[in-house]
Amino acid sequence: MKQVLQLSKQSILPVVIAICGSYALAWGIVCLGIPLAVMLGLGFHDAEAAMNMLVFPLCLIVFLWAFAQQSKKLWAGVYSIAFVFILIGWSLQQILLG
Repeated sequence: MKQVLQLSKQSILPVVIAICGSYALAWGIVCLGIPLAVMLGLGFHDAEAAMNMLVFPLCLIVFLWAFAQQSKKLWAGVYSIAFVFILIGWSLQQILLG
């Protein structure tokens, strides 16, 4: 019974990495999608609501995929794409506010 309840670093780490990676990617997509939608003529609050609704199932899919694969290359790719999306989205926001 003790072995069933025992948590180890090897069992928790993939879950934490998958959760953080999928959340970072979701945040990057929202960060990039809102200014793009605003540039296309959508209102800010409409763009925000649309991106949040769109990214919810995507976050779940990426979490399940990253957890199932448990590949360091996949995790590095998810984090890299998230970083690039956040950087581009932040730049677009600065242009819109500029």
